[in-house]
Amino acid sequence: MAGAPYSSQVKTDHGKPAVRKKRTTVSVPKVQVPAGDSFLAAIRSVATVKLHSPTCHLGLKSKLPAMATHQQEIKTPVVDTIQSPAHYVGDYDHYQYQPDSTFKVDVAANSHDVLKEENEKGKPLKKFLWWRITKKQRIFAILGIVLVVLAVLIIIAWFVIVKAVFQHNVNKIKMSVNYLDINQISDQTKLSSELSLRMTHDLSMNARSDATTAKLLYDGSTFATFEFPALTIDKGEQSYDLNITSDLIVTDADVFSSMSTAVMDDVSVVFDTTAKVKAHALGFSYGGLDFKRELSIEGFNNFRDPLTVIDHIDFWGCTDEGWTMDIDVNVTNVSQMGLNGIGYLNLTLYVEQDYLGYLSGMTPEVGVPRGMSQQTFRLFVDVDNHSNMVKMVTALIDNYVQYFITGESSYATDYTLFKDALAVMNMSIIYTDSTRRIDLNSSCDLVTLLTG
Repeated sequence: MAGAPYSSQVKTDHGKPAVRKKRTTVSVPKVQVPAGDSFLAAIRSVATVKLHSPTCHLGLKSKLPAMATHQQEIKTPVVDTIQSPAHYVGDYDHYQYQPDSTFKVDVAANSHDVLKEENEKGKPLKKFLWWRITKKQRIFAILGIVLVVLAVLIIIAWFVIVKAVFQHNVNKIKMSVNYLDINQISDQTKLSSELSLRMTHDLSMNARSDATTAKLLYDGSTFATFEFPALTIDKGEQSYDLNITSDLIVTDADVFSSMSTAVMDDVSVVFDTTAKVKAHALGFSYGGLDFKRELSIEGFNNFRDPLTVIDHIDFWGCTDEGWTMDIDVNVTNVSQMGLNGIGYLNLTLYVEQDYLGYLSGMTPEVGVPRGMSQQTFRLFVDVDNHSNMVKMVTALIDNYVQYFITGESSYATDYTLFKDALAVMNMSIIYTDSTRRIDLNSSCDLVTLLTG
């Protein structure tokens, strides 16, 4: 019969009406998809859902997609209660096959990162020191430890090895004093000076140093500072003089006075110099290097050897107030310190142990330099001191006079820094040339000098 499909009953071999299978669309409830390998494997397999009726079984198969690319709903098949056609009286046309149900799976756009994180979590942990970490974490930990160790080694090398190499070469520089000249005294704390040093060294590399401020110490206490110049030092054995023209800044007047007093009276004086040096060598620069040297300087030894010599005495003024004479002396300064800028000196003259008068320096521009110098002093003997004057003239005639020149007067110098040094000065002069070096005039003859 032509017409609609299944318009008549279909009989089986036993003569009973056949039960038609109806394809049923099943609505699947919305389900959130967990991101993981287990679920992906499940949805890639074929899901089979069987529907049961009171009289028969309907088989329902559905293919699941491998992975969705947009957010969708997930529908899971459920069993609906349906009536078998065998018990249904009505139109069999209702039982037609319907389209297969489909699953719609949504995975978020950042699911790749989520899956990657899940995969990482699933990797086995390995023991590293006191922790259990992943392989990647262990690699980063090892790299971090290596970097820390390298940084520590570099710091140790810089502050220990490199410093030791620089300090070793600095220690190889030997230094001694040639002389120290005080050329001008600007005030009580600033002395224009020239310091000459003998430098000897044998370095294994070429090097140079920056200018720095050096300290001078006496008996452990700092008494002055000066500017030490920048140096360029060639490798190999070197020996040369380094002359430093600089201002000597007195930082402790009491210590300076003690030092200068020792220089005036002693054969030699030891003092120290210290500085912090920044050196450059082999492409490296290192600062804060210790430069400490013990320096020895020869003292005045109080002009004991050789003795000061009287070159000439000129009696040129004899009045009722007293007697005036000019005395030229040859002074030998054997020390390594020159007092070129000491200025006017007002010393005291004794004949043996008897006070005679004040000696006023007439050559302030000369000062007391190193080596031999000629000094001119003017002596005034007050008439009240006539007895000592007669004693001196008598000794001159006898061909032997013992003089002593001291700096005990509070007016010995205008510079307080050197007053203590001059106070200990005791210059001895022996004169044995009778009247051969003495000039007299008509107003000052021997009779006048002896009779007053």
